[in-house]
Amino acid sequence: MNKENLICVSIQGKNIEIDPNLYRAIEIIQAPFLPAKRKKKLLTQGQNLLLARINYDWHIVALWLILLQTDQGKLNPEKSPYSRQDFQDRQTWAKVLNSQLNLCAGVQKFQSTKSLYTTHYERWTACMQEFREWQVKAIIDCPTISGGEPILKTKKIEGIRQFLRELEENSRILLPHREDTTHNYKLLHRSINLSNSKNSYAEREEFRREYWNPFLKAYHAYATDIHNNGNLKSVFPWKEGLAYQGKGRYAPIKIPFEAKLEKILKQQATEN
Repeated sequence: MNKENLICVSIQGKNIEIDPNLYRAIEIIQAPFLPAKRKKKLLTQGQNLLLARINYDWHIVALWLILLQTDQGKLNPEKSPYSRQDFQDRQTWAKVLNSQLNLCAGVQKFQSTKSLYTTHYERWTACMQEFREWQVKAIIDCPTISGGEPILKTKKIEGIRQFLRELEENSRILLPHREDTTHNYKLLHRSINLSNSKNSYAEREEFRREYWNPFLKAYHAYATDIHNNGNLKSVFPWKEGLAYQGKGRYAPIKIPFEAKLEKILKQQATEN
């Protein structure tokens, strides 16, 4: 195990003492994805690479969450591993999930009805598990170029912005209320109600100021980061490999560094 990984393990170890509940939640969202098949057929090389990358993404997000939920004097965001490019590229998404964790805490604090969740960590973990399942489904069900259009980066940005506009202007949730979205839908529905509830004016203002507005602001920052950051690309399976869409480009491009990406992922798996 190299020095970088020892630092990551040390950060995880500190979290056990700092916040055991957060540590248990992070253990769940870091659980590795099981090998997946599609219609009894093995996934393509590109799909397996993307699943491996999602595993790695959640590992980085977990370490960001520990930093964001911890007294800043105990962890330094300017030092490794947080200063690495792969960590920097995932920082704004980690901040979205951190703001969602705080939103769960706000809902637990202000809701007047009995909650289905024992703690806000339990609610948040359920939401994160849904996120993970959506990601896997998107990879497994992603159409090939011959079968349909992939979800491109520009489309994703517009989707996020439309989602936020409806929340802010119309209190409307652009998320289908199905079994596979129930935890995230309930969180947003409850948050909208608390922002416009019969609670006292002071309570409504506190909920908006401390929990709801930071959540919306974090999502806005994430959409802007996707647009401006050339290192963040929409990557999707293409035939037996991968393709990506660069900023401002609609045409899919086969990844020339696929072999390099595969080598990096295999190396990271070996080191872990």
